[in-house]
Amino acid sequence: MPTFWSSPLAKIALLLSLFLLPGAAVAAQKKGLDAPPGMIYLKGGRTQVGNDVKTIEEMLEESPSMRNFAGAFVAETPLVREEVAPFFLMVSEVSNEQYAAFVEDTGFRPPHLWGEEAVNEARMSYLEEIGRLRKEARDAGEDLPEMVPFDDDAWWQQNWQDSEWAVPDDAQHHPITFVDYQDARAYARWAGLRLMSEGEYQHAARRGTERVYPWGDEWSDGHCASMEFNSAEVIQIASFPKGATEDGLFDLSGNVWEWTSSRYMPYDGYKMQTFKFGRGSKRVEVPAMAKWDPNKRVVVGGSVQSPREICRVTTRRGSDRFQKTSSLGFRCAATAIPGLDRALVVMDDIPNEFRPSTPAGPVEYSPELVIAMDRWETKASDGGRSGIALPGSEAPASELPSNYEVISSYSYISFIPVTTAPMPTLGDLRKASLEGDLVHLGVLSTDQEIIDPPIGAGTWMIAFRGAGGAADDEEEVEGAEQEAESADKTQREQAEEALGFDTSVDTLILFNSQAEPVTSFPADRLEWGNPRKPTVGPVDRVFTVIEEEEEVQITERWLEFELFISGKGRKGARFVLGLRFNDGVVDQDWRKS
Repeated sequence: MPTFWSSPLAKIALLLSLFLLPGAAVAAQKKGLDAPPGMIYLKGGRTQVGNDVKTIEEMLEESPSMRNFAGAFVAETPLVREEVAPFFLMVSEVSNEQYAAFVEDTGFRPPHLWGEEAVNEARMSYLEEIGRLRKEARDAGEDLPEMVPFDDDAWWQQNWQDSEWAVPDDAQHHPITFVDYQDARAYARWAGLRLMSEGEYQHAARRGTERVYPWGDEWSDGHCASMEFNSAEVIQIASFPKGATEDGLFDLSGNVWEWTSSRYMPYDGYKMQTFKFGRGSKRVEVPAMAKWDPNKRVVVGGSVQSPREICRVTTRRGSDRFQKTSSLGFRCAATAIPGLDRALVVMDDIPNEFRPSTPAGPVEYSPELVIAMDRWETKASDGGRSGIALPGSEAPASELPSNYEVISSYSYISFIPVTTAPMPTLGDLRKASLEGDLVHLGVLSTDQEIIDPPIGAGTWMIAFRGAGGAADDEEEVEGAEQEAESADKTQREQAEEALGFDTSVDTLILFNSQAEPVTSFPADRLEWGNPRKPTVGPVDRVFTVIEEEEEVQITERWLEFELFISGKGRKGARFVLGLRFNDGVVDQDWRKS
């Protein structure tokens, strides 16, 4: 049976629809902190995805020039229905300005267009050198060196760290381009977001209908930046307010293609087609077969270089994950469960070889049940919300969307529980941790510095050791034999040896992502009982200390996770995980799950 580790994204969507309470959709829209910056809430639901074969045939009948792409168009078929969980979506494509905040914060490689001056100088030097070598070869009567074109992006990949770069002043609010799938994912991860799925894109653009464009069934000039707009380059985001959806989402068609997280694979029920057009001697047959490739990712929406037939919301193109072009960008999505997107990243970052296992198989975790606090910092947009003049258009200038935001950082504190601790009682939980190995309870992860216990920021797997002596405490192995067996020690034995904690009390042990024991502390308020909703929030803890031989009470601000891990049957383990951070951290404006 496949574990959660190998489950497809479709399972996550199903889990979201099961775990998100009906009232969460309304709450997410009403409470400002629930929405990530610059994003709009979409309630999800049954969504029409793709196209029927008859519609594709009619389009190719009307547009003979498109028949050469019949194989790509038939990839849209058949029309299927998909359940899309509630989610947030960026109001527009990620702009150069937004991407620059990520580059400045992380030192990530900027696109080569931002280093235009350095690239141009390198190109000129290259051409001069090739010219010199060819002249020398010609004068010597030798074969001329091959004229290999200068590759701007390849040079930038190797030299960007030693070059100056800047976002062109007139391109701050243009969509970021020349970013591949990995670049887009890196930005989304830094921002505490993720890439949208193909189903989410079509849900956002179609809004429960089968419409062809985000604004309706018919093409309308002045609604998106397509080839009909007659611009060789992308234009500023949100330049076509008439093309926005009812929810206020801009540029879902045209301007730039947008990366999705979906693999380029067929919908259920897909069949190869052969279309027949014309009559008699003019009758032609057009075979249509998509070239599927699961290593590619679906890009959607068309671009300023695409005709209107391509800018339909059902168009899906399979793109190599390393492709970078002048008309390919992205926008981000976010799951409606706070902390889930980061939880999935956290779990992916723990190497398989260091994840805990039991004789029954790998320990399974439930990221969809994450208990989390997260927050974003934003900064003012450079240039403000100035009007955008459309080249060659008499239409009134548009403005940036009112909820356009530039994210400058993302912070989180989260606990990801195991799916279950399969014991019927607390006594059995203790016994299992002593007779076998430690019982894992979950994963703690944060980018904030934890000062008590003094472990800093990071990710740790949390395991339980019950009070008492282990069954093998009396076994002793000496000398070389002990050395030979050290590699086979259980996690419990490793932790006892490395940390030297009091084994007479129930203990929680933290392991880093390389499965090395880091710290331990007594389990707080551990009991076995009925389910309760896990929570997280700040509390005041009062301690008594001795100062100058007198007892003095001091108050410290802590963060407490009140947790529940399901056992065998209805009841399970309830305990508190307390953490202390630097002053003021836990009282900031956090969004909570």
